[in-house]
Amino acid sequence: SEDRDRVVDAFEKACPDTPFDIEYRIVRGDGSIRWIHDRAFPILGNDGGIYRMAGFSEYITERKSAEVRLQENETRLRLRVEQMPAILWTVDDQMRFDSSVGAGLAALGLKPHESRGLALREFFQTDDPEFTPIAMHRRGLAGESVSYESEWAGRTYQCFLEPRRSSNGRINGVVG
Repeated sequence: SEDRDRVVDAFEKACPDTPFDIEYRIVRGDGSIRWIHDRAFPILGNDGGIYRMAGFSEYITERKSAEVRLQENETRLRLRVEQMPAILWTVDDQMRFDSSVGAGLAALGLKPHESRGLALREFFQTDDPEFTPIAMHRRGLAGESVSYESEWAGRTYQCFLEPRRSSNGRINGVVG
């Protein structure tokens, strides 16, 4: 199998500078799959060659299953966000777009993430700090949840902004 070939290759390449470290699958007699993570370090003989390997095997099937479920959930969520008839965007603490997705972008003639890296003032082509979208994003960066209406390309959009927080609770941007 492809895993067997990878394991043999990794083992053959193991040397004092490159320990044996690999994750692989084992197919049991009943067809079920188990994941193993092997780590081994060469022990050198008197001649400087590898005398033996010392290490351990770790059973990681549950972790691998959780990783697969997480990836599947992320894919489903990404597809839902990309297909919803709305726009979801994020800006950083410098009011530069990090991301923009959603089927609603098409009504504005935009593609997903096309605005990434642009400052709001560049995107809206204004330096007016009181321009509603810019002023509302500043309020979001100050920690407020904000709701406002915005006119664009002959349409009225209801916008909702929330502060985006890092894992330590610090505001590092806005989600809209």
